[in-house]
Amino acid sequence: MVDSKQEQIAFLRSFPLLSLSLTFLLGIVFASIFQATLWIWCLLFGLAAASFTFLRRRVSSRTTLLLLAASLLFIGAARFQIAQPRFDDGDLAFYNDLSETVEVRGLVVKPPTLQDTYTELRLRAQEISMANTETHPLDGLLLARVNLGQDWQYGDRVLLRGELQTPPEFEDFSYRDYLARQGIHSLMSFASAEKLEINQGNPFWAVLYGLRQRSEDLLYRLYPDPEASLFAGILLGDESGLSDSLKTAFNDTGTRHIIAISGFNISIIAGLFLMVFSHWVGMRRGAWLAALGIGLYTLLVGAEASVVRAAIMGLLALLARQVGRQSFALNTLVFTAALMALFNPLLLWDIGFQLSFAATLGLVLYADRIKARTDDWMAAHLSKNWARRLSSPLNEYVVFSLAAQITTLPLLLFYFERFSWFSLPVNLLILPVQPALMVLGGASVLLGLMIFPLGSLLSFLGWPLAAYTIRIVEAFAAIPWVSQNFSSFSLGYVFFYYGFLLFVTFPALRPRFDLKKIHPSVDWPRWQPYAYGPGAPY
Repeated sequence: MVDSKQEQIAFLRSFPLLSLSLTFLLGIVFASIFQATLWIWCLLFGLAAASFTFLRRRVSSRTTLLLLAASLLFIGAARFQIAQPRFDDGDLAFYNDLSETVEVRGLVVKPPTLQDTYTELRLRAQEISMANTETHPLDGLLLARVNLGQDWQYGDRVLLRGELQTPPEFEDFSYRDYLARQGIHSLMSFASAEKLEINQGNPFWAVLYGLRQRSEDLLYRLYPDPEASLFAGILLGDESGLSDSLKTAFNDTGTRHIIAISGFNISIIAGLFLMVFSHWVGMRRGAWLAALGIGLYTLLVGAEASVVRAAIMGLLALLARQVGRQSFALNTLVFTAALMALFNPLLLWDIGFQLSFAATLGLVLYADRIKARTDDWMAAHLSKNWARRLSSPLNEYVVFSLAAQITTLPLLLFYFERFSWFSLPVNLLILPVQPALMVLGGASVLLGLMIFPLGSLLSFLGWPLAAYTIRIVEAFAAIPWVSQNFSSFSLGYVFFYYGFLLFVTFPALRPRFDLKKIHPSVDWPRWQPYAYGPGAPY
């Protein structure tokens, strides 16, 4: 007879960073369900922290662990409560839904986004004027939709006229929550805009956004559409140029992940930076320069939640390499999520962040196990020569894709209500060319920015890879039964699925009564430092 409680405690204590980070994240979720004022969460934290401080040497290890967990739980809850918006007359959102035209002066803080019938501007409001009132200062982010035809840039000071609205909530999607995760609480849907001044932004961001715009413009000079739009999505994170039909084709075949900036993209960038800089200044200095390059690239492509997650994972891996320690994958992943949630707790409800985290978790937990089983099968059924030849491509593309899909499947079914029957074969066909596509596309832009003819010459090598990717996706998407609708997949199924994975993956967390009768169906995976693979979909 084994004391399962003691085994579970030993398991959690063996991974302190994992346990502490996970408890903090649970505190954020807990506060979103059981809403309370900030002072209540602070009071509960004070009680738990004081109990831990004075009783840790007088109580059992289990009680000590619970008190520490409670302290972190209430810290997470308090952080969530602090993140909830509270508006007064100095905040732009205070003037939402007044049903009258107002004038707002502000600064464009992001590059404009072109849509089919309008342009989206993200502004930081500085002043507001209403009818029969004086102009007074305020603060707040605003999303404004203005007419097409005018050239807008980061750093423009703009005068907007229109009605301020609270972003709407739809039946199956909360646009309000989506914008709130970006700090935006006001919307001006039909605004007239007048440019007052230019070049009023931060010089650093002006240079960075200018470089991104020049790179995107150059892509459309080097490549025809839709290949240029595919390169813009893969290299710069801008999917706006892709047609709706092509986006649908990528969705139906389960390959939309190759367009998004992900851990796969970051790993290629990090590898190139590390190779080049290490050759110039040595391994140690090269690693620091590579880390700087990862950071700049993250900012260049927009610093979305999934990109930041991938970048932090890459930076921590580089740091671990420099201090001589292996980066423990599960610890690093959960710590990264907790670190991001510390700055913005609302990210936990971002779909891209959830998919990115789930895909990485699948690679951490299952890639090595599936790889070992695959190698054993090939060793038993194939010759040594063929097993050696097939091992690398099979593990890099099939195994990584399968491991990531194990943990992303319920989220994909819940949010997008569809399942692609051909996701695995299509990924197997297109993933092998993606590293070369990224390298050639990026190199053509870099050369083109310096000497356009050289970039144009290199684009002749990159174009066939992008064209091949698009044609394969479109061919499979044309199959009538390429995807299956799962509109009835509810949140309850998501929790059941992940509960089952937790049960079979971590034997130490199972309640056991008799080990002679209950045997684990899934052994502990052989933990390895996380490495981004081409099959990492988010």
